[in-house]
Amino acid sequence: GVGYGLTYRAAAPRRIATIATGYADGFARQGASRGCAWLDDIRLPVVGRISMDSLALDISDVPDSRLSPDMTVDLIGPRRGVDAVAEAAGTIGYEILTALGHRYHRDYIAA
Repeated sequence: GVGYGLTYRAAAPRRIATIATGYADGFARQGASRGCAWLDDIRLPVVGRISMDSLALDISDVPDSRLSPDMTVDLIGPRRGVDAVAEAAGTIGYEILTALGHRYHRDYIAA
């Protein structure tokens, strides 16, 4: 199982990646089962509970040629905006943005 209390159990073999972000960084624990990250055009579901400093992603759909230890994924971005993240967590976008800690990489894009 994956996550606190082993809340995620795969029905078949899966590849799981752990990334260094969690609720201590302001990433909401609520809605974890509806959460995801994106690697370009590939959706990576969050599996298990979000931990203090990490979360687990199902990377089974990522081709081996695209995997690397230093790859980055989008938790909030063009494919899943802050309002979608907030809706999954049962809150509003401003709460998500103001909770994000200093360890997040940010790209500011003119509106």
